[in-house]
Amino acid sequence: MAITDQEARLAPNQRERVVVPAMVRRILERIAFEARESEHIDERSGVSARLTISALEHLVAACELRTLRNGTAQTQARLTDLLAVIPAVNGKVELVYEGEQEGAAGVALSLVRKAIRREFPAVFPDPESIKKGKVEDPYQPIVAWFNRHELALTKDQTDAEYSAALAGITGLQEVVSKYCPNLPDAERPAAMEFVLHGMAAFNEIGQSIIGSDVTFGDLIGNLFEPDEDEA
Repeated sequence: MAITDQEARLAPNQRERVVVPAMVRRILERIAFEARESEHIDERSGVSARLTISALEHLVAACELRTLRNGTAQTQARLTDLLAVIPAVNGKVELVYEGEQEGAAGVALSLVRKAIRREFPAVFPDPESIKKGKVEDPYQPIVAWFNRHELALTKDQTDAEYSAALAGITGLQEVVSKYCPNLPDAERPAAMEFVLHGMAAFNEIGQSIIGSDVTFGDLIGNLFEPDEDEA
C-alpha cells in the first residue's frame, strides 16, 4: 500500500494540520523495504504494509504535537520527525538474536539511516560517484561550512526557525535549487535537510543524535559526540 493511499486514511483535521512532503513519504516507504532485507529482522515474521501505516501515523502525531506546542495551525513533516517512527518499527517486526543484541531502537534507527542512504542518490549526486570522479561535487561549500559551524535541529522548532536555520548554511539552497528545480517552495526545507542527512550517511559531514534532536557538524568532531544509543 502506497503512502499516498495511507494519507487518505488519516482524519481530515490531520491532513490539514500536517503536510508530508513527497520526499519524506518515499523514505517512509523505503524503511519497510530495508526492514525486509535486514539481517537483524526475522524474515519469518514478515514486514507487512501495516509497518508503513503505523510509521506514518507516528510521524503525523509528532508533527501535530509540534503545532500544539508552538500554537500554529499547520506544519511540514521533516526528516528529523522520522525519529518518531522508531517505536512503530519496533512494534511491527521481530528481531533475530543479533538484532536483540543490537537493541530494538538501534535496529530501527539503522533502518532509517539505510533508507535515507538508499534514497539520496536518486535525487542528488551520489557521493560515491563523486569520489570516483564520475560527477561534479556540489557539496564542497556545505562541507566547508560545517568545518567551522554546527547546526542543531530540534523537534519543537517552529517552521520559520527550522527554515531559517537551514537557509544559513552556505551552498545548501543552491544544491536543492539545482537538483530539485520544480520542487514546491513549501517542500524545500525538507529537501535541504535531506541533503544534510544524505551527506552524513555517506560520511561527508558528521551527525549526532540525542533523543529527538539532531546535530550536524564537522565529521571528525562528531566522531567524539555521543550517539542516541549512548545517551
